[in-house]
This record gives sequence, structure tokens and C-alpha cells, in this order.
Amino acid sequence: MGFIKSRLFLWQIALAIVLSIVLLFLVSWSLTIYTRSGRIIMVPNVEGRLVNEIDEALANVELSYEINDSMYVNGARPGEIIAQTPAAGKQVKKGRTILLTINPYTREMVNMPQLVDYSIRNAQVVLETIGLRLGPIKYKPSEFDGLVLSQQVDGKDIAQNARIPKGTVVTLIVGSKMGQNYIGIPNVVGETLYSARMTLESSGFNVGIIEYDNDESKKHSNTAQVYKQEPVGGNGHSAPAGTQIKLYMTNDASLVVKQMVEE
Repeated sequence: MGFIKSRLFLWQIALAIVLSIVLLFLVSWSLTIYTRSGRIIMVPNVEGRLVNEIDEALANVELSYEINDSMYVNGARPGEIIAQTPAAGKQVKKGRTILLTINPYTREMVNMPQLVDYSIRNAQVVLETIGLRLGPIKYKPSEFDGLVLSQQVDGKDIAQNARIPKGTVVTLIVGSKMGQNYIGIPNVVGETLYSARMTLESSGFNVGIIEYDNDESKKHSNTAQVYKQEPVGGNGHSAPAGTQIKLYMTNDASLVVKQMVEE
């Protein structure tokens, strides 16, 4: 009797093992049918590359691409990929089309606006709305404190409606009753370059040298954050209006957090 029970027990164990294997196979097969797991791949990173260089890289993983937008980025090469959707590292099915935003091959021309008598902040909004960049702000003694006295490109006055390429840097000559007026420096640690530039320039400062902690951060400069600035901002720090602020950029969040804690 004990022998029979022993054999029955062994058969039950064997049957349980077989059923488990069959169940695992069915689950795996079902997932393959449902998600086509054998066809799921990881999207490669093509940002920072020229669009005419990625055909082979995407073809190798059976992906295609489509240029759905262009955006001028100062310093980027014509045809350089600025952004991609889905982002690098995302899992997609083979055959998926990757949507790309590239730096245009030719720069669109726009009319120079009239900024005289505008405040710095209002002038900045107007420039950015039409795709121009606010450059250095130079102060000149004047009774019209804080207002634009003249506008320049490449060191020369530029008239209203003059045709210039998008992305052109415009220098503003701004009136100041105090000449070298000392004002509080904003703390821009943790901000992106675009945000930091807006904050500093709307406060009367200029962005100076931009230094990246490594090539990877420079390559992905659109997502890099300020982890250090010179002169430092906040806590009562001040400097003459128009001072250039050096920015240190990184994509390493720990550097940003460390700087914030130290402050």
C-alpha cells in the first residue's frame, strides 16, 4: 500500500511539473501574440545627429522616420536633429515611424521690430515671439531709465522692418539714470539654458560663457540644467546691470541637487 501511495505521489509531482511547463508555454505564447514581443525593440538616440546620417541606423532596427517639424536652434548644424518622438530608450514595435524635429537648412527671414521706448522685458517678449534672440544689454546714462534707447545687430544700429534671419542676436542699448546700476542677481541653478537666459536678461544681466561638464551634456544642451553660476545669485548678491553671468551646465541631476544643498 505504501509503495502504491509513493508511486501515486510521484505521478502527481510529475503531472504538476508538466502542467506548470505547459502553463508557462501558454502564457509566453499568449504574450507573444498579444504584444508581438519578438517584434519589440528599443528606440535608438538620434538627437544631435544629421538627418541624412540616420537612414542605416534606423533601417538596421526596422524603424523609419518622418520630419514633422523644424526649429531653429542657435549653434546647431543645418539638418541636425533637435528632438525625436518617441524618445530614445522607449520600446516600440518594429516598423514604427520616428517623428523628428530638425534645425532648418535655411533660416527664415523676419522683419526687425521697433523696440525703442520698450522695457527690457517687453522687448524680450517681442523678439522671442518672432524668433530673434536678446543679446547683450548695454547701459547708457539717460533720463529714460530702463527703456530701450536703440537696437543693434553686429555692433550697428538696425532699423525697423530690416530683414534679418531668425535666430539673430539683437543688442539693446538701455537707459540708466545711475549709469552702473547695481541690482540683485537671480539664482538660476536648476534652470535650463533657455529659462536661465530669460530670467537673467529680463533682470538686466547677460549670459556670458556657457561651460558644460562633459560632451554628453553639450550634445543634449536643450535638457541640461545650470548647476553653478558666476557670480552667484540670490541671498543678496548684486552686480552692475549688464554684467555677464557665466553658466555651468549638466545633465547630471546629482550635481544640481548638490549645489542647491550647499546654497
